Amino acid sequence: MPTSTKLTEPGEIFVWEIRRQHERFLNTARSVLMPNAFYEQQAALGLQIKALPHMDGAEHTSYRLVANDRFKPADLRRTVEASIHTIAREFVDRMMEGGRTCDFARDVGLLLPLRVIMNAFGVPEEDEPLMLEVTQKIFGSEDPEFGTGVHFCLGADLTRMEIGIFFRELIGGLEHLDLDGEPVQLVSNFVGGLKNLSVRYRLNAGVREDAATRGAA
Repeated sequence: MPTSTKLTEPGEIFVWEIRRQHERFLNTARSVLMPNAFYEQQAALGLQIKALPHMDGAEHTSYRLVANDRFKPADLRRTVEASIHTIAREFVDRMMEGGRTCDFARDVGLLLPLRVIMNAFGVPEEDEPLMLEVTQKIFGSEDPEFGTGVHFCLGADLTRMEIGIFFRELIGGLEHLDLDGEPVQLVSNFVGGLKNLSVRYRLNAGVREDAATRGAA
C-alpha cells in the first residue's frame, strides 16, 4: 500500500506512521483481516501459525536473531548463491522446453523461490507439489512485503539475490519478451501482487543448445 495513503480523516494517520509505531499497533495472529470462519477453520485443522510477522517486541527480536545472520548477503553468497544459479538455469531450461509462452507469475515467480527454500533446507525436489500445497494452504497470502522498521523482511536479501541471478541467466540468452494477455492481480487485503502474468518469448540459439546439452548430461 502506498505510504501516502490516508487511513482515516480527519486525523491524518498515515500507513507509514502505523508501521513505525509498532509498540502501539501490535502484530497478532489476526493481523490480516479475514472472516472469523477462516480463523475457526485454521484452529480446527491445527493450523494456527505464529510466525515472525505475528510477533512484537522482545519476542520478535529473540526469534529473529536465531536466523538473522544466515540471511545476510555475505552468508547467502557462501551458502546458497551457487545453488540458486543452478536452479535459475533449470527454470530457464524449463521455459525453453515448454514452448514460447508461460505464466511467469505462476511458473517462475511462485515456484523458483519455493525451490530455493526447499533446497536450502534439504527438502527433495519430488516433494515440490506437497510443499506448494502446504505453503499455500497454511500461509496463503501472508508472505510479507519487504516492509520497514523492525519487521523489515528477513528474506529481502535472499529475494534480491534470486531475482538478480534468474534474470541474468534469462536475459543473457533472450531475444524477445512481451506480454501475452492482460496481467491478473492477486486479490488480497494484506499484500498485493500478480496472480497471472502470461508472457511470450524467444530465446537465442545458444541458449537452446545449452539447454539441450544439460538435458542430455
